[in-house]
Amino acid sequence: MSSQAERLQAEIHEKLLPLVEPEYAEKIQQLVPSQWNALGVRVPKLRALATDLKKRHPRVLTEDLILLVDLTFAGKWREEVLCALFWLTASIKKAPASALWAAIDGWIKLIADWEVCDQLAMGVAAPLVDENPRRVADLIDWTGSPNPWRRRFTVATAAALNQKGRSNVAATLQICSHLLREETPIVRKAVGWALREASQQEPRAVFGFLYEKRAEAERSILREGSEKLSDEQRVLILNDEM
Repeated sequence: MSSQAERLQAEIHEKLLPLVEPEYAEKIQQLVPSQWNALGVRVPKLRALATDLKKRHPRVLTEDLILLVDLTFAGKWREEVLCALFWLTASIKKAPASALWAAIDGWIKLIADWEVCDQLAMGVAAPLVDENPRRVADLIDWTGSPNPWRRRFTVATAAALNQKGRSNVAATLQICSHLLREETPIVRKAVGWALREASQQEPRAVFGFLYEKRAEAERSILREGSEKLSDEQRVLILNDEM
């Protein structure tokens, strides 16, 4: 393991300590149930710390950041992982894409909660997929994983494909089509979320998709996925529920 990455992890932990709020630690553990430890540092402060670290260490290579994320996942401290991911997100344009995609595949296996899952998907994976749409095939393949966090990761990434100036509704619908009968709540809710994001880009496409799939999709996915559509469209999709 890189000594640079180890030094960076130690620096992150040291700088986190003055930011700890014990009461928030209890709150975040209720909001984000996880097997990991939580110090109790709010997300805006974690983002600010990542920004400061990036400025302090302008010559840190993405390879070192990948090793840093490896270390933080192994350490299982919420704040260390998120800070490292925020730093990696800010450096994504300089990343060796193939090595980073392979690293993501490994990190998914270690995910223990939706907060880390979604940050990895939205901040790190989505820009890589947007840059190389061929990676959509990997996401589609991962929808069949027995690991619910991997399945959630696929739809969280799909949601982010229609955020921050990105637009790839076709890929989102492809991914969601494999999870319309999803039974696990953390995954099912993410499917509805991804469809809502897509509907703000191409409402007609999402309406057509949900209308066509209304007989096979879970009702909660239909309800949540159609929230941003017109009342008339929702009536046609939900039929007896409106």
